[in-house]
Amino acid sequence: MAGGGFELGFDDGDVRLYGKADLREFFDQGTIKALATTEGGLVANESGHPSAADFVFLKDGKKHKVVGLLVGKAEGQLVFNLPIHLAFVVYSSSFPPAPVRRTATKSLQDRLGFRTRRRGDIVAYLHCEEGEETPVVAVYGVIYLPETDTEQGRKFLVLYELESTVFFLGTWTAWRRVPNLAKCTVDNFNCDDDKHVDTMADEPITAMVSEFDTACVLLTGSVAKAVALAAEPPPSLKLQRAEDARASKEEQAKERREQRAAISKAKRHKQPSASRARAQPTDPPTRRSPPSQPAPRHSPPRHPPPRNSAPSSPPPRAPAQQDTPPSMVQLKRALCGLKQAQAVEATAERARQMGELQYDLDRREAKRNRMAR
Repeated sequence: MAGGGFELGFDDGDVRLYGKADLREFFDQGTIKALATTEGGLVANESGHPSAADFVFLKDGKKHKVVGLLVGKAEGQLVFNLPIHLAFVVYSSSFPPAPVRRTATKSLQDRLGFRTRRRGDIVAYLHCEEGEETPVVAVYGVIYLPETDTEQGRKFLVLYELESTVFFLGTWTAWRRVPNLAKCTVDNFNCDDDKHVDTMADEPITAMVSEFDTACVLLTGSVAKAVALAAEPPPSLKLQRAEDARASKEEQAKERREQRAAISKAKRHKQPSASRARAQPTDPPTRRSPPSQPAPRHSPPRHPPPRNSAPSSPPPRAPAQQDTPPSMVQLKRALCGLKQAQAVEATAERARQMGELQYDLDRREAKRNRMAR
């Protein structure tokens, strides 16, 4: 009841507001009458159509306003323990035209997904990534879970992918009816007008309904599971994205292998110079001489020494042999070899050896300069 009147939902999805007096007059004249559920819905004076089932509300401040009508409840069919309806028809008067803005923004109606959808409608996926094309998908049914004090309202679509013949869940905001260009143009297309949209033929719809009876057993579980599944892309796009991700991962692995091979090849090209550097003496010569070894002692003659003679002194030791110090040319060559090896692979030990060689060369150069004066 709104503004002292009554909102009535009709089997064709129309919602109208009547005052008490007008409503009583229409009932008395037979313009409006209640039909038995066995007769089905009445559309254009023909019975047997899906009948209006329930209103869909939207919280507007402290009140709830009617935004559409659910039509044709599929008795005995549940998806995730929720009933299926054949259609949702939006009440366009609940959404006044959005003001024209300079930047493109979604209206409240689009953000919440309150758009008309009926069984057999061809719909397009609105969240395709760059380079992707939406698969051909049809609507099987509509699911609406009203909001309560403790539970959030949920809106799902039961969808059917024609190529893979797979039923899956989608959200109201991710799918939109597509135009039938034989009946309208892209510029004047209205997705809430049944005359503008593309639909399946009667025979494929019948086949889809028959196939659902055996496939619906897979659409079971909690509402939380339904929310997670509805957020996923359609089956064909999900499979394609998984294959693209796997191919991208393999390509990255191939690039890493090629980079490692290039680095290894570059190191092998530098190996000869490193070998020449290692061929040079790595230990610089120093002035330290090894400890002198005592000369071998000769045994004295075994005959006794003459009397009254002083004891013979031991034979003199041979002078210790000292290593000949390397020339400056040799030191410079050794230093050059160490520098080349250090450039290939730097080590602390090699740096120490280079310092000692440089110090020795500097001291010899200074001594030679003093002698030249």
